[in-house]
Amino acid sequence: MNILIVEDNPHDLELILNELKRCSFEWAYQHCDNENDIIDALKQESIDLVICDFNVPSLSCIDVLSTVHALNKDIPFFIVSGFIGEDQAVDLIVNNGATDFISKNNLSKLSHSITRERDNLEVRKELKKNRVEQERSLMLLKAINDITTSILNTNSLTDIANAITEKIMTHFDFEDCVIYSFDEQTNMLEQIAATGPKKNLDSSINGAISLKIGEGIVGSVAKTLQPEIVNDLTKDLRYIKDIESNNSEITVPILLDGKLIGIIDSEHEEKNYYTQQHLQDLETVAGVIATKFKAAQENSRLCKVENQIKLITENIEGVVFRHRITPGSKSKLIYVSSKVKEVYEIDIDAALADTSLIWNQIIEEDRDHVYKVFNQSILKDKSLYLIFRIKTPSGKFKWIEATGNSILQSDGSYITDTVNIDVTERVNINEQVQASEELLRSITNNFPGTIIRCSTSDKNHVNIDYISEGCEEIFEMSHQEILQGKITPWQLFSQKDFKELVTSIERSADEMTSLNFTYPIKTKSGKIKYLQGNGTAQRLGCEQKIIFDTVILDITTQKETEIELLETNNSLEKAHKVGELGNWTLDIKTNKIEWSEELYNIYDRDIQLGPPNFDGFLTYHDLTDSNMENLLKSIQSGEPYDVDLKLITKKGENKYIRAIGSPEKNSTGEVERFTGLAQDITRRLELQKKLENSEFTLDTAVKGANLGVWDANIRDQLGAMNERWYEMLGYSSEEIENPYSFFFSRVHPEDSELILNEIGKIEAGKQDSFEVTIRVKCKCGEYRTILDKGTALEYDENGRVVRMIGTHLDITEQEELRIKIENSLSEKTLLLSEIHHRVKNNLAIVTGLISLQSIGSGDEELKALLDETARRIKSIAQVHELLYNTDSFTDIPFDKYVRSLTNSISETLNNKNGIINLKIDENLVININQAIPLGLLLNELITNSFKYAFDLTSKNNVINFSLEFKDGAYYANYNDSGSGFERSKLESSSSLGSLLIDTLLQQLEADFNIETEKGYTIDFTFAESILGAHSNF
Repeated sequence: MNILIVEDNPHDLELILNELKRCSFEWAYQHCDNENDIIDALKQESIDLVICDFNVPSLSCIDVLSTVHALNKDIPFFIVSGFIGEDQAVDLIVNNGATDFISKNNLSKLSHSITRERDNLEVRKELKKNRVEQERSLMLLKAINDITTSILNTNSLTDIANAITEKIMTHFDFEDCVIYSFDEQTNMLEQIAATGPKKNLDSSINGAISLKIGEGIVGSVAKTLQPEIVNDLTKDLRYIKDIESNNSEITVPILLDGKLIGIIDSEHEEKNYYTQQHLQDLETVAGVIATKFKAAQENSRLCKVENQIKLITENIEGVVFRHRITPGSKSKLIYVSSKVKEVYEIDIDAALADTSLIWNQIIEEDRDHVYKVFNQSILKDKSLYLIFRIKTPSGKFKWIEATGNSILQSDGSYITDTVNIDVTERVNINEQVQASEELLRSITNNFPGTIIRCSTSDKNHVNIDYISEGCEEIFEMSHQEILQGKITPWQLFSQKDFKELVTSIERSADEMTSLNFTYPIKTKSGKIKYLQGNGTAQRLGCEQKIIFDTVILDITTQKETEIELLETNNSLEKAHKVGELGNWTLDIKTNKIEWSEELYNIYDRDIQLGPPNFDGFLTYHDLTDSNMENLLKSIQSGEPYDVDLKLITKKGENKYIRAIGSPEKNSTGEVERFTGLAQDITRRLELQKKLENSEFTLDTAVKGANLGVWDANIRDQLGAMNERWYEMLGYSSEEIENPYSFFFSRVHPEDSELILNEIGKIEAGKQDSFEVTIRVKCKCGEYRTILDKGTALEYDENGRVVRMIGTHLDITEQEELRIKIENSLSEKTLLLSEIHHRVKNNLAIVTGLISLQSIGSGDEELKALLDETARRIKSIAQVHELLYNTDSFTDIPFDKYVRSLTNSISETLNNKNGIINLKIDENLVININQAIPLGLLLNELITNSFKYAFDLTSKNNVINFSLEFKDGAYYANYNDSGSGFERSKLESSSSLGSLLIDTLLQQLEADFNIETEKGYTIDFTFAESILGAHSNF
């Protein structure tokens, strides 16, 4: 329980709180001592009870009581005071509405009084809740009664929906209300009624919309069939803005038997306006109106259909009837079109009033059949079709064709629509046709081709009722076999063509139109024939039967001629286009010219302009040209011509054409016209010129290169060679009859297989050409070395090489020179290897001598100097040792060299407590000119680290050295873990080691940086040297 305590005395507040602790229920309190805080507390908190001191300075207890009851008169109000008497307390309770008075001198009564009031309060709340519920139920009943009463005698869907929206607005205090109708056929929701801002003065909807299922909030509810309240439309992405000021929406589906038939929707400008009670009430309304709403929908759809029927039936040939058939009762005619007067000779009103006036006109022999077919079409849900006879009131006999179908309604009844057409004239014609069939049979056997009569009672079966004897010549089938059903002509058609033919037959049967087709067949003997069929469709008698009388002709010869002519024309047109060839005609009398399409391209003339006249044609050419003069003379004399002409287009481009013309004369020998061809030969002349230049250039190049050229037919073992090819072998072309076989007879026995192997690789698809060096025996008896190159030009269907071309180059002198160079290089390689070996041995002797001198010396300083000198010489010797053991005499495998060098230094220094870490690419090589100074530099740095930087008793002595090659330069880093030293000592040092380090860095032309604060670190960079094995010392 939330308690508001109004008290200005802290001591009295403490007494009240202590007394409240005696209550058996949970409670919480809020303390106020001024009017503003009291009002804020009442508005912001859910206050269940107020305890107020009677004497609060600047605050009247009566005013506080009035304020509390103004906001909620059901809140209990207890007054506590130590000054007022019982009469005044009674007055506060009776006249001002206080709940109770508690004296501060007797606060023990407070907990008991509050507990009692709390129990009474619960009872009052329950009574109030029941009262409110009764009032709401009564209001809902009134609303439902008002709604149902307003739509009771209304059948229009729009009127019903408008009445519902108006009553909802009246009883539910909404700002607007819209009703949607759901159309199952279109699957769309249509706004059909609105009350509020969307309603126009004429009751129409302002900006009525249609929604798909799932579209917007309304569409979503229609999809889920679950009612929904949206408290804030600005946060719902589904909302389709209808009225800008609206901020909340409630949507309820109208359902019947669990199926959607409509939607009730309302929007409000206030957020969180709609409650769950609104939702329940609208669901109740939707359930109450669903049946009436559905019936109105059905009635609306029926009215639309009837209106549509009335609009179209007047243009239908025949009478349109609409019956409503209810099981267990007689059918009722509810609509008949105006043509009933023309067909049945009775008025519309009479027919609607008494249907027997129609049924009784049916001839008695046909009446049972009509009843039977009519009823079966309804029971089996099939389309209606029948033909029957009637006798009109004037005594006329008529044939009536009836078609229609039935639709089951929601109330179990059927609506049947039929069209009755007077087909008397057509039936009479069919009877005449039947009477003429015998005459037809007597003449069809003498008719060209074959005549076939087919009939069908449904689209799935086509029967051959008659076929003339011409079928034996066309189909190679006897008419007896076809009529007996043993074989059928349809099996000679391809599956695709037969499907198309069946489709044509179905269309002809449906539309009662002529049947025309042309298809190829394949007879039993394998012949391909083209057949042309032309026929008509007719419906006979009162049966559902259609016949086709079709004449089928063999048009194979005609079709083949057409195909051949078409192919010829296409080929000729393509040839003209590819060959840039156009044809023309010149009328001598009128000077009128006709051009083919290609001539416009040749002359660069817009085809829309049409061909020029003869004078216009002359403007394209140079009339002073001798060939043009000859052409004009030929036309004047009526003689044929064939000349090359220069053509100047309208764009100023020069072209060359070959013009051929021939005269056509009449019976008197007079020339009437010239016809001819014009071919664009510009590119041919340009290519011819280029070819002549290319052949001259190629011939000059071949002669200049001193090449022998060969062209060999591998399959026929024939060849053609140029003069240089023969000269290389010391022969002339006249001396050798077949150069192909002659060549292989002169190839060295060890080399002939090389050429055949290369040809085999080409045939296997591994290469397109070859290049081999062979030895060929010359006329003088010596072998010449020939560089033979060849390329495959032609292959047979099995991929074997047919033709090759290639060249021969005499490289005998070059080959001999190459052998001499290789021998000389081998000798020098051996000599260099021996030199490096001897240098390494000599340096080893010097190192040994120095070591012996060191051992025999008693001077420790001298001994140390001798050992350093020995290590330096040994680092140089190791370079020569590596060169001796590798194929290269200039490049050192540096990783291997440094590891050997550091191992040697460690052994010499008797290093047991030092670690040397190396980071060098194992594939890194370095020129000998840089390897020796770099090795000496590394020797000095490692020696200095062990002598001056390290504590030899420590096991934490580490040296790191890395070298990498990047972008044409070497990047090196050396550092040790020594204690370091002042930089000034390094700069002032004059020791041999420091001097050597500086000298070696200069020798490498290195950029370097030295740090000495934390150990010794040097970074240096030097460019790659590509000089040979020489020294700059």
